[in-house]
Amino acid sequence: MSERTPQTPSPPENRALTSVLRGESPRDSPEATEKLDQALRVSVLIAPVAASGEDAEAQLDLVGTVDEEGNSALLAFADARALGLWSSEHAFVAVRAPDLCATVLDRGLHALAIDVAGPARLTLGADALRRCAQAGGC
Repeated sequence: MSERTPQTPSPPENRALTSVLRGESPRDSPEATEKLDQALRVSVLIAPVAASGEDAEAQLDLVGTVDEEGNSALLAFADARALGLWSSEHAFVAVRAPDLCATVLDRGLHALAIDVAGPARLTLGADALRRCAQAGGC
């Protein structure tokens, strides 16, 4: 997902997703998994982008990270508050969650890390990525 110029849409609010992320119920129950899947299907996530290249024709690419075990993930944020906790200096694009999940899978990455600076963190692994990508018609 390379872009030539960053889009500057208003950051989405994703009330259903932030409600699930910040909820007090356990995340490992079948009900919680279904709520998360439903919220992701309709969410538009904030994906930070950075220039890849040094000239005027530099491409923008999605920002990722690698954990201490060598697992790679793209970063995404549920709302402007979560993005601001991480960084206020990155440009961003708004991407439908199913499309972003499909991108993670297409790139052979391990995960999608949502709201890495809080207030509630979530890492989607292979199974959740596939469910979300397939549900979105990707």
